[in-house]
Formats: sequence, structure tokens, C-alpha cells
Amino acid sequence: MDNEVKGYNWYNKIPDAFKSLMLDIKKEKINSEVWVRLNSIHLYFQLVKSNHSKMQASEIVADAAGKGTYHAKCIRSWAHEYIKNHKILYSRQGHHAKI
Repeated sequence: MDNEVKGYNWYNKIPDAFKSLMLDIKKEKINSEVWVRLNSIHLYFQLVKSNHSKMQASEIVADAAGKGTYHAKCIRSWAHEYIKNHKILYSRQGHHAKI
């Protein structure tokens, strides 16, 4: 069940998401927060493709970023969201007009 995303095999969706992810990372005008998330997902996908478990892969990426287990959970969440929608959501906090 963990490998399923709404009836689709999660591992079969990685190659398509990976191609789209590479294009998103190469965009010129990209928010630094989004760039960090996309690169985290990129590393996560590479580790999952090389037969690491999803939990282990996310913990390796989070540890490399100097973060903890909460960040690892976020990486898994971002990856699942990216596989479903081919885009990543990010916080708009602090980006509103200050009047």
C-alpha cells in the first residue's frame, strides 16, 4: 500500500516525474526555497531508484542538508505531491505586500 499513490504504482511514476523535475530545476527565475525543495526531491528520487527504501532515502537527503527527521518527512511529502501534480507547493508567508 505504501508504494501506491491513488491506485498507481509509485515507482512507475518516478521516471516521468524525474524528467519534469530536471526541467523545473533548470528554470532561470526560481525561488530559492523551491530550488532547495526540487533538489531535495531530485536526490531522493535518485536514492529510491538505486534501491534505498523511501524512509532511508529521505533521511539521507535530510542529513546531507543538516536537517532532522521532520525534514525527511517533508521530503517524502514533497516527492509524493510532485509525482501526483508535477509541481511543488511552497509557502507564500512573507511574500505579501506590507502596507
